[in-house]
Amino acid sequence: MKTWLPLALGLGVWAALPASATADWDAKQLKLVRSASTSLRAAVLTAERELKGKAYFAQTNIATDTVTYTVRVDAGDKPVVAEIDGKSGKITGSAAATGENTALLKEFGKLKGGLLAAMKAAESTAKGKSFQASFKRLGAKDVFEVDVAGRDDIEKDVVVDALTGKIRKVAEKSPEAGASANGSAPAAASTP
Repeated sequence: MKTWLPLALGLGVWAALPASATADWDAKQLKLVRSASTSLRAAVLTAERELKGKAYFAQTNIATDTVTYTVRVDAGDKPVVAEIDGKSGKITGSAAATGENTALLKEFGKLKGGLLAAMKAAESTAKGKSFQASFKRLGAKDVFEVDVAGRDDIEKDVVVDALTGKIRKVAEKSPEAGASANGSAPAAASTP
């Protein structure tokens, strides 16, 4: 479920790294997530307020020691993507989001809760800071998937029921897993 690859790393370079190197890289990145001046939750709040909408996807982007955030917001039938600076917490750019699943966004629009509430619940449960969160449909269920950088520098994947707000699953990614929880190289960001 890891989709917050630094822009500077190509997929081929990532896949070529041994599992121990990717585990070390992950621990360093998780520490950066936890120590960033602006949290992903704060970035989502800024995007929702500034773009006058409801966020359905958010991710942390790390390049060297710089943290930025990408947040996708449903702003009244027009999805917008915003880039937010991790230091200042301000939007540095925004544009219309393209290629979105309109049927899924319509379902998302019907929800009372949102991404922020799911992130808060996941952070509380996993004892850490979110670095990615998204609204998804798993089978017939609408859920929020939230990746959390735990205080122990271990990634925790949390699934929150989108209708009830209850935690459905918490899975800890072991450092030995390498590039991703299923053992494959991470893919580029996927959104609903």
